[in-house]
Amino acid sequence: MNTSRGCSFDCNFCAIWEFYERKTRYMSAKAICDQLEKIPEKFVFLLDDNFLTNRTRLEQLCDEIERRGIKKYFATQGRSDFIADHPELMRRLRDCGLMMVLSGFESNSDDALAALRKVNTFDKNKRAAKIMRELGMISIGVFMARPEFKEEELDMLYDTINEMGVAIPLVTILSPLPGTQMHKKMKDQLLTTDTRLFDLLHAVTPTRLPREQFYKKYVEWHRKTLKSTWKGFFSALWRRPKFFLWDSIGGTYRFIKKEIYYAPIVDSYESHLRDEIGIIPADAIAVVSTTTKKRELPLFGAQTRPLTNAECAGS
Repeated sequence: MNTSRGCSFDCNFCAIWEFYERKTRYMSAKAICDQLEKIPEKFVFLLDDNFLTNRTRLEQLCDEIERRGIKKYFATQGRSDFIADHPELMRRLRDCGLMMVLSGFESNSDDALAALRKVNTFDKNKRAAKIMRELGMISIGVFMARPEFKEEELDMLYDTINEMGVAIPLVTILSPLPGTQMHKKMKDQLLTTDTRLFDLLHAVTPTRLPREQFYKKYVEWHRKTLKSTWKGFFSALWRRPKFFLWDSIGGTYRFIKKEIYYAPIVDSYESHLRDEIGIIPADAIAVVSTTTKKRELPLFGAQTRPLTNAECAGS
């Protein structure tokens, strides 16, 4: 169910805020609980684009859930900076049933986050991941691999994820999605307009590495971030054994079963290359100047040298 629509932030890789003119419309706590009481399922996914945004409304929601004695589990989407700034409210939300939050961590670099107009910091990302573990909640973290990353930069991203201990890390490929400010800015750099490849799993702009080499390194994320998964899951299991060993055992079993079933596909770089046959040239790589050694495309993410915001934005 939805309890709000829209987003008040203006990240340049996302178009949601443009749909709603950077405004958010909220349901009241009473209206939310009225609907929750009509839902027979024990587990409810709150589909808000950013559930963790209005502190007053969330406090009122906790009041109403506690007053009515509603016993359900919730999962939702929310920003990591809210989690980092409001640990006590997150604890109360957990006690009211919130057990999983999907957050866009995006990058391990403040410059990259600034260039994405994320209005967040890497320190808050780390604090949010720690708070989620300490509360026994599952954190789903979305990270971005840049097409122009080198192998060592991808390794640095994977190492960062393991240090953060996100229970379910998801590494996507940053794509200028149609309708976003990034798409407008990078339109001339697109290798295709075929929407089938705008799935965050294919590089629709030139890669710094040869494409086969890039995809070989990219698919390693699934295996190389297992340490993060174990760290996040065992922290949650240790603090909330009843939930994970009893209340959600069916869902946990289905999740593990699907992970095992789809692992051969997720880990296969050949599947990415097959998808691109006849659409993107295999030799489409970013050009590096031999004199300045500066990339033609902006760099976001793990770096051996911190870039300025102007460099990240490509200006």
